This record gives sequence, C-alpha cells and structure tokens, in this order.
Amino acid sequence: MITHPAPRATAPPRARRRLQRGVAAVELALGLPIIVFVLAAGIHFGDSMYVRQRLGVAASRAVRICAPRGEDGILNCIDQQARASLGTMLLGESARCDPLQTNGTQIVVVDQLKMITARLTCRYTGGFSRIVRRFAQDANVMLLRSQASMPITEH
Repeated sequence: MITHPAPRATAPPRARRRLQRGVAAVELALGLPIIVFVLAAGIHFGDSMYVRQRLGVAASRAVRICAPRGEDGILNCIDQQARASLGTMLLGESARCDPLQTNGTQIVVVDQLKMITARLTCRYTGGFSRIVRRFAQDANVMLLRSQASMPITEH
C-alpha cells in the first residue's frame, strides 16, 4: 500500500507577506553594519593614500628647492620647505600627519656627484587610525614614509 504525504496547508498570500516583513528587517540588520564598515574602510584607505601622496610631493618639492643652495643649511631648509608644502591641512590643529620628521635626510656622494636624499616620516592620525593604534601591538602601525633625491648644484 502506497501512502502519500498529507498535503501541507499553505498560508494565504496576505499571511505570507506578513511573514516576509520580519525577514527583510533581519536581513537589513545583518547586512547594514557590514556595508557601513566596508564603506568607512574604503574612505579611510583613500584618505591615508592621499596623505601619503602629499608627503611624497612635499619631499620632492623640498629637495628641488633646497638642492641649489648647496650643503650649508640644507637640512634646515628641507624641514622648512616640507612643512610649508604640507601646510595646515596635514599639520597643525586638524593634523592628519603629525609629527612630521625629516631626520632621515642625508647627503651622499655617488660617482663624484653629491646627492641630497630627503626622507619624510609622519604618523597618520586621520580616519580610524586612533582605533587601529589602540588595538595594534606595534606603535608604528600607521607610519607613512616618503623619500626624494636630487643632485646638489652649488651656484
């Protein structure tokens, strides 16, 4: 004797719609935090790359301006020019790149040619960097570095 399963009672369309309302709310509650996190992480990454690019431009500009002055006072010149190039947007009260360090600047001789190499380092303080540093074991987790070189020409 073959038995067939008993037919299941299906809910009327109105009752099915009422059940779906709760499902949509749960899906939104689960998906929205993930979407917001990915969006915020993308904004944070983009801002840190912008600051890194500005740091590179500042190093290049400082070397280009200071190289013709010769060796005398070139280290002080690079520090001043780098700070002027970065301006108040990245340094100062609303700093996203603080403190700026130019302690890696050096003069080297390559094939009888004196070269100035400026190395700029700063700690990125924008976006989520404070939260990342709080949970990271490495204090240098958000360091941005840039370097530029140019031959020294004395007039």
